[in-house]
Amino acid sequence: MDVAAAAGVVGGFLQVVFDKYYGSKLEQWAARSGLHGDFLSLKNQLHMVRAMLEAGGGGNAPHNDSLRSLIVELKSAAYAADNVLDEMEYYRLKELVEDTSGRDGGAPSSSARQVVGRILVPAPLLSNPFKRARTGADEALQGQGADTDTPNFDQDAMSSKIKSISCCLEQIAGMVRRIIELDKLVSMASLGHVQPEVVVSLRQTSSFPTETKLFGRDESTNNIINLMLRTDMESRYNNFNVLPIVGIGGVGKTALAQSVYNHQRVVDSFQVRAWACVSDTLDVRRVIADLIDSIDGGQETPKFHRVPSLDATQRTLLRKIEGKRFLIVLDDVWVSSHWEKLCGPFSAGMSGSMVLVTTRQRKIAKAMGTFDSLTLHGLHDNEFWAFFLQCTNITEDHSLARIGRKIALKLYGNPLAAKTMGRFLSENHEEEHWCKFLNRNIWELKQEPDDVMPVLLLSYQHLPLSLQRCFTYCAIFPRGYKFTEQELIFAWMAQGLVPTPGEDQTLEDVGKEYLNELLSCSFFHIIESGHYMIPGLLHDLAQLVAEGEFQATNGKFPISVEACHLYISHSDHARDMGLCHPLDCSGIQMKRRIQKNSWAGLLHLKNLRTIMFSASSSIWSPGSEVVFVQSNWPSTIRLLSLPCTFRKEQLAAVSSFIHLRYLDLRWSRLEELPEAVCKLYLLQVLNIKHCPCLLHLPPRIANLLNFEHLIADEGKHLLTGVPCVGNMTSLLLLDKFCVRKTRGFDIGQLKRLRNLRGLLKVQNLENVDGNEEAAKARLSDKRHLTELWLSWSAGSCVQEPSEQYHVLEGLAPHSNVSCLHITGYRGSTTPSWLASNLSLSSLEYLYLDYCSELEILPPLGLLPHLRKLHIVNMHALRRIGSEFYSSGQVVGFPCLEGLFIKTMPELEDWNVDDSNVFPSLTSLTVEDCPKLSRIPSFLWSRENKYWFPKLGKINIKYCPELVLSEALLIPRLPWLLDIDIQIWGQTVINLRGGCLEVSEINANTSSGPINAVLQLHWLKHVSSFHIWAQDSLSVHPCKQKTEPSACNSEHMVNSLQTSAEKVEVTGYGITDELLSAILENEICPSSLSISDCPQITSLDLSPLRSLKSLVIHNCVSLRKLFDRQYFTALRDLEVTNASSFAEAWSELLGSRYAEWGQVTTSLESLTVDSTLFLNSPLCAVLTSLKKLTIHSDFRVTSLSRQQVQALLLLTSLQDLGFIQCCNLHSLPSELHKIYTLKQLEIDSCPCVESLPNNGLPEKLEKLIIRGCNRRLYTGASMMGSTSTKVHLVDR
Repeated sequence: MDVAAAAGVVGGFLQVVFDKYYGSKLEQWAARSGLHGDFLSLKNQLHMVRAMLEAGGGGNAPHNDSLRSLIVELKSAAYAADNVLDEMEYYRLKELVEDTSGRDGGAPSSSARQVVGRILVPAPLLSNPFKRARTGADEALQGQGADTDTPNFDQDAMSSKIKSISCCLEQIAGMVRRIIELDKLVSMASLGHVQPEVVVSLRQTSSFPTETKLFGRDESTNNIINLMLRTDMESRYNNFNVLPIVGIGGVGKTALAQSVYNHQRVVDSFQVRAWACVSDTLDVRRVIADLIDSIDGGQETPKFHRVPSLDATQRTLLRKIEGKRFLIVLDDVWVSSHWEKLCGPFSAGMSGSMVLVTTRQRKIAKAMGTFDSLTLHGLHDNEFWAFFLQCTNITEDHSLARIGRKIALKLYGNPLAAKTMGRFLSENHEEEHWCKFLNRNIWELKQEPDDVMPVLLLSYQHLPLSLQRCFTYCAIFPRGYKFTEQELIFAWMAQGLVPTPGEDQTLEDVGKEYLNELLSCSFFHIIESGHYMIPGLLHDLAQLVAEGEFQATNGKFPISVEACHLYISHSDHARDMGLCHPLDCSGIQMKRRIQKNSWAGLLHLKNLRTIMFSASSSIWSPGSEVVFVQSNWPSTIRLLSLPCTFRKEQLAAVSSFIHLRYLDLRWSRLEELPEAVCKLYLLQVLNIKHCPCLLHLPPRIANLLNFEHLIADEGKHLLTGVPCVGNMTSLLLLDKFCVRKTRGFDIGQLKRLRNLRGLLKVQNLENVDGNEEAAKARLSDKRHLTELWLSWSAGSCVQEPSEQYHVLEGLAPHSNVSCLHITGYRGSTTPSWLASNLSLSSLEYLYLDYCSELEILPPLGLLPHLRKLHIVNMHALRRIGSEFYSSGQVVGFPCLEGLFIKTMPELEDWNVDDSNVFPSLTSLTVEDCPKLSRIPSFLWSRENKYWFPKLGKINIKYCPELVLSEALLIPRLPWLLDIDIQIWGQTVINLRGGCLEVSEINANTSSGPINAVLQLHWLKHVSSFHIWAQDSLSVHPCKQKTEPSACNSEHMVNSLQTSAEKVEVTGYGITDELLSAILENEICPSSLSISDCPQITSLDLSPLRSLKSLVIHNCVSLRKLFDRQYFTALRDLEVTNASSFAEAWSELLGSRYAEWGQVTTSLESLTVDSTLFLNSPLCAVLTSLKKLTIHSDFRVTSLSRQQVQALLLLTSLQDLGFIQCCNLHSLPSELHKIYTLKQLEIDSCPCVESLPNNGLPEKLEKLIIRGCNRRLYTGASMMGSTSTKVHLVDR
């Protein structure tokens, strides 16, 4: 990194220091502790350093090795300043907890005593917790010099430390200032005292291809061209579209754009083509001038005596593209500001014009593009290898190809990286030379400005300093490491890389914004749900800009003394570093003798801020070595990740890390945390996810005033068991709080937790004594809570209903709450904040459960954004009336989409006077309301409008009075597509997914059968009718159709859908009347199945003009068929267990034999269960029949002579089958005369012992025999030797 960049990093870090500490409570504490002068002196020095870096640094900072060294020292001093301020913050918090603010062990100040008196955990609970006690952990660390005591504040030592740092900053800053000033004087002298104008160097590209061949982009090129040449695409711009190409630097965006630009199809299709490289800033006038030059080829550019105005350039461009179809390429776009000015003239072009944009940032693509951006990734292995061979001037069979492949793998398919590496490798084709580059990282090579690392560095330099620091931190992860959003953001927070947020944000919110910004700029990739990874070359870039501060161990030691952040990826590395200690088989630590030449642990890393151990470096097994945290590790550590910890003794010395903010103990087998954790007063995040043995937290953890996040497994409410959790005033997440009578668990603990957000469940409210105590929770101050649960224990009778009312009155939430649960409340009325003074303007979800004494529902219809309402287990509610909806001109429940009413044993009536309520309701569930006899959805308004104009789903269960009180209209509403009505646990009516099922009611009804009326004109989308009701429920079609104009037209479109291709009608509740109505319902199926309908006696196919297939099964009373025209048009017919169908079919086709010749049918396949269909009148007209199957005729033993003759009339028959004819003894003797037969199937006919004596048809191709007599198989095998082609299967 150059001097300017390094100076920028230091300046940015100093900004973080100011954001964290200055203007805060720390300055007040410093004044009270006798450090005010030192504190202000350090503050002034930091101000001076930052101002000096801003004024003298930047792009013109001198490239001086000495200056670079001083900047590095300045960074180290800045770290020291941050450490000392952090240490002061630690002592400030320690004072609040332990009351040790007096200097030299003196008495605490009165102000400190006042503060401590408000927040300390009660003394009886703590019993002097900070006095060190000898424990097993201490014994385990004896002999190692470990000390688990936290350091005490020493004013003199702190003052000396601050003075030393201030002096160091002043000296280094002075030297830096003098070098910068001297460099400026030298520059001015050499230039004749004239300050040169700073010329910004812009990257330039052109439309002329730089590559003779484009590797691996043929598909992308064709896709882009095909999209560009379409003329039927809409756009938010007039006459042109914008297609962005997004990718990291060097991936080939410009080369792809050049390929498209010069493709012959594009040249032929666009009348005007122009190219401009936008580069760092979008200078509208310059870019338009470049476009004009590109169009003119540089020959007709007007000669201005002065710089042309923006208006002049825009008008010139407009004249050149007006009325023409153009292609404009804007290459290397970094910003989208002034885009509207740039594209202003583009609207003058012809429709179908196109702008192609290349950029590294997704947010630019989103701002400019009219299409989804094309994201360009690295080349695939084969294409990249071919390009790599070209760049290195070798061939596939070259002796260096083996080494080359290994080098190529390190370049991640990036074409520019291949060109960069190829420049070095092509200089010398000696194996030794290539091996040097195999063992080096690409970022370690000295590169030209157009090589891959400088190009990628441009992306980094365009980031704000805050994002630069966050990206650089990712250098700590090993290559290919998968990290989660939470893992990275909390690591940033621990290092202070996320600035103090505004009032409505948390550090985590700002961290998410940073992560999304880096994702938009392609610095991260989403690789799977919830996981991210840094692309390979960008990981190299992070290593480059990190300059040794971040290191992931690879087994090479020692580690650079500049390392501030360390990732230990393997247990062997931890052992080699002297961090592990051997254990015996019982897990007891054994003494380890340090070898003379062994690396001395972490002692030389004075600025160490992160130490991460991977899970593989911490796994313990008998005889192995594990990591024990040592008190002599650098105390500057902010983040410690030690997964798979199995003994708390490993963490006994952690209290010496007074700067620690993030402690990660995932996958550990700890049963309890050591008390040392409770002294980490700056700790913000504790990660104990996947720790099944850890069931409680130490009580003193409530002393962590800076604590924000406890990350644990879902359902593990560990903070619930911590007394005085209200001391943790920075806490952001407390999903569950159980009120107790015990001190430290009172509801007043919630008072100071003003930053709580997300979900909060407050339980056991019977332990709250009245309104005054409830109000101590100050729920109305918690503006970041979005979901709140207020619940009393089930069956608790500790409080009177009136007292519960006062408690709930005092628990009024903030108006920002969007989801509210109230459970177990026994008051007879709701509190004012849910009734007369309804203040929950943001509420979207409301659950009222087990409010058993509530007699009147509050006016919930006034909640403007309520979307879901659950009212459950209200045993005293008898009526829902107008008070529930609204008053005056306000429409009740304007946004309600789902209403769930359940277990209301006394509810009798639900009435509404205004049909305008519930305008948005889509789902209604009424369940277990045995006395309810009326709901609005079963009523009509006087204006002949429908209730619930958007209702698409209704479930009614265990409401017999409601269902049995009147005729059931199915559906009641035309847009009601999902119905489930149950009585006594049995589904009576179910409409779902195009299937309607009506079932019998298995109970006696005193008033006779209930009428169910099918409004079939609203059921055109239904393809299956299953009507099994007959005695208790009588189903009839509706006689009168409702005019569509009376319905909501928007939803009529949804309900009156296109008819189904296949219709099924089933059930003994189907009558002739109902079947006719179904078939006459303007449906046009190609297939119809009627089964298990014993009541139907006739069938008329005249309404079914498109019918091709018909199945009749188990319709024993069917005797009449109508409309010969549509029966003769059938192609497939299957008839089983309909004994009169053959006779009815004969009557339909004609009564006199002379007429048979005049009738033809289109039937190609016939399946019947009786040989009665084999009669001459029928077979004579089946001239198109190709397949005949006789299935399950148990009576036939053999075909009669007349039936055989009828069979011979089937002149097109190709496939004949006898299936499950159990009593059939012989096949037709004249079977060989069916000359067209190609397949014969005999299946499950055990009595057939032989084939016909006269043989089989000559053209028979396949003989299928299965489940038959063995003699038949033998005879068929013998016939296989004849000239007849026989294919035997399933022998």
